[in-house]
Amino acid sequence: MHLDPLRIEQSRKLAESIHRELIIKTNAVDRSVQRNTFLVLRETSMPSVLLELGFMSNYSELSNLQAPSYQEKLVNGIVDGIHKHFIQ
Repeated sequence: MHLDPLRIEQSRKLAESIHRELIIKTNAVDRSVQRNTFLVLRETSMPSVLLELGFMSNYSELSNLQAPSYQEKLVNGIVDGIHKHFIQ
């Protein structure tokens, strides 16, 4: 199941869609989409992504993560990315 090329490609496209919307909404540093084989990603039967929304070890990013306005931007970016992925 975890080597299904169709699911892997769908996961990549979903990740890119969410990533694109998160960068647009937050103006965060674009660290690009990374591909990895974490258990929570490979043992699924449907497209899956794992999001890192900031680094708590970075004071500036931690401050953003704690701000309700930034959290709303993150949520909107995730929702818009999922929506655009499945609409297109």
